[in-house]
Amino acid sequence: MDRITSSLAGEGEEYLNERMNNQSTEKERRQEVLDLTDSAEVWEKLESQYKSKSLATRVHIKKQFYGLRLSKDGSFEKHLDDFNRIVTQMSTLDDVIKEEDKALVLLASLPASYNHIVTTLLFGKDTLKLDEVIASLLMNESRRSQGTSTSSHSEVLVIESKG
Repeated sequence: MDRITSSLAGEGEEYLNERMNNQSTEKERRQEVLDLTDSAEVWEKLESQYKSKSLATRVHIKKQFYGLRLSKDGSFEKHLDDFNRIVTQMSTLDDVIKEEDKALVLLASLPASYNHIVTTLLFGKDTLKLDEVIASLLMNESRRSQGTSTSSHSEVLVIESKG
């Protein structure tokens, strides 16, 4: 029993020492920032301390970007939010992706039920603009949701007229 108690006490001391070291490091970081007077300098300092631009981070975000898929029953709005979040993360890594490539990745991430709108957007064009693609997809989504609600209303009317 004494071994367990002393072992736990040793682990507790290590934990407390580690926490105290982390706190002192945080205080030092705060002090470094507080000493700066220019907001651009503060931003650069914080960015250099907290923003990781490592290879692993870049690979992770690129995998998210190129692997993004909207499930058959998924929400397009949530999908678009995820897409925009990943694009923003990539831009913070100073990773430049052409607007047309972003549009193509977004279109490629859609399920087969979107094939008609994708074909329409690509037909007869030499280039794509991300803003136009997003606007068209949102308009299509709006029509889809209105079509679903009107068809359910018309079904209700048909059922009521039979009864």
